[in-house]
Amino acid sequence: MVDRQRDNDVDAVRGARSVVVTGGTDGMGRAVVLGRAERGDRVLAVGSNPAKGDRLLAAAEEAGLGERVGFLAADLSTIAETTR
Repeated sequence: MVDRQRDNDVDAVRGARSVVVTGGTDGMGRAVVLGRAERGDRVLAVGSNPAKGDRLLAAAEEAGLGERVGFLAADLSTIAETTR
């Protein structure tokens, strides 16, 4: 069983984190991005589809999380994209 109160206490002590989520524009990755932002973390979503990134940023803005969520368009399946 997960102790949500304990998790909240730990978050209050450690403060906000900076989090990078690859595949953060869709599905489970998107849920992680928005969930971490709701908890107060700064989140950078990395994905290969700029249109999905735009939709993620719009959803974050609509939820009042716009200043906590960023997007980087990159296809991490290619070596060139991992070195820039």
